[in-house]
Amino acid sequence: MRLNRAALTAIALFISANAANAAFDLDAVMLGMADGFVRPAYASFAEKAGAMETAMDALCAAPSATTVDAARAAFSQTVTAWASAEMLRSGPVMENNRLERILFYPDRKGTGLKQVQAALAATDATVTDASALAKKSVAMQGLGALEFVLTGADADQLATVDGSFRCRYGLAVSQNIHALSGELVGAWVKNGDVDKAWNSHGMDNPFAQNDREALNLVLGTIIHGLELVRDVRIGAFFDEKDGKDKPKSALYWRSQNTMRSVAENLVALERIFEKSGLDSALPEDEAYVAQSIRFDFRVAIDAAKTLDFPVEKLLSDEKARKKLAFVHAIVSDLIHRFDQDFAIASGLAAGFSFADGD
Repeated sequence: MRLNRAALTAIALFISANAANAAFDLDAVMLGMADGFVRPAYASFAEKAGAMETAMDALCAAPSATTVDAARAAFSQTVTAWASAEMLRSGPVMENNRLERILFYPDRKGTGLKQVQAALAATDATVTDASALAKKSVAMQGLGALEFVLTGADADQLATVDGSFRCRYGLAVSQNIHALSGELVGAWVKNGDVDKAWNSHGMDNPFAQNDREALNLVLGTIIHGLELVRDVRIGAFFDEKDGKDKPKSALYWRSQNTMRSVAENLVALERIFEKSGLDSALPEDEAYVAQSIRFDFRVAIDAAKTLDFPVEKLLSDEKARKKLAFVHAIVSDLIHRFDQDFAIASGLAAGFSFADGD
């Protein structure tokens, strides 16, 4: 997200007039986010993606119920790692369609599913080669495609030689994801070009042209991440008002990773807030705002973690629905706390709202 010049000028004037916290150190915030969140998140994703590739290779070499279970477990661990890393939606992950190639979602028209099913039905050999697959539709080469391979219709074939082609396609997908994770780790190497750009600001900088834009980037990452959780991840399948739920629209519903992913999204956003030290932008007499944010994060995360079961069961159980509605409401409250309470207290608010892409 980039602010226009008028908004930036208004923010700068507001901060100058109100002097929220003269001791605030933006360099420390940017460094804290890069060192404390970005690099560890990508490193974890790369590690889990490598293990997933190894598990898929073992499954293809020796198909059995045991190797299928191992591959599914490795997939779930990779999903969890990506749920953290995906919260940063700027920089190298936005280049070369990496974000969509790792996870194409939402797929409102089911385009990806149709493409994956067609490739499996036609036994299209090109999808079993990672380099060729990387040039195909983004919907065919990421976590969504691999989920269908492992848990979609006819996935039980993977335990036998009949699933050989299906497995080789899944292996190519895992190799592609692992390669993409390596690119992200490599791009964010300490003191590399991306890291230097992240920690310095100027007119030609791809992240931020000045200090205000840099701070907006960190705060905006959290706010838009919370909006994604509320509107895209939970909102995609849960209709609290009218009860018109769409369980099969939920991300990872086949592999039962829906709420595990949501919980990790929230953990990641909390980690960005803590590791960046963003609360240091608050003046001492407004420190309670950060404490309220911490409380909301902890409550939302703890509640989301208790809902780690199949989406249809989650939606059919009245007690679980109420808890899901509670998580949804707390996330909305967090958005308000950051977009209004935090932004105002830190001196960032000057007639400008981060929420909903304004």
